[in-house]
Amino acid sequence: MKVFNAASYYALYTLTSTIILNIFLGSSVSVNAQQKPIFSCINKRGIWTTVVGTKQGEKNFISWDSTYFITSGYTPKIRCNQVTGRLNLFLKTHPNSTYLMGE
Repeated sequence: MKVFNAASYYALYTLTSTIILNIFLGSSVSVNAQQKPIFSCINKRGIWTTVVGTKQGEKNFISWDSTYFITSGYTPKIRCNQVTGRLNLFLKTHPNSTYLMGE
């Protein structure tokens, strides 16, 4: 069983939060409550990718190609699955919000 230190969790949290804030706050396409996106974690040509399904089709959201956190036990696949789950949970718990996505 691996034990992760607080610095590893903080680094992952900071990276994830920064990515999400940049995407949501610096965006141009609005998605309202009737067409909420659904996030999925898939392997695209060997790169784990969080994708979002919208009315306009599937869009890449985050490509998890960095190996920086592997020594802490966070492979690209694990990070993809964890963040994708958190994004979907956020959508579920904030049903009346408007979400923005960049292109």
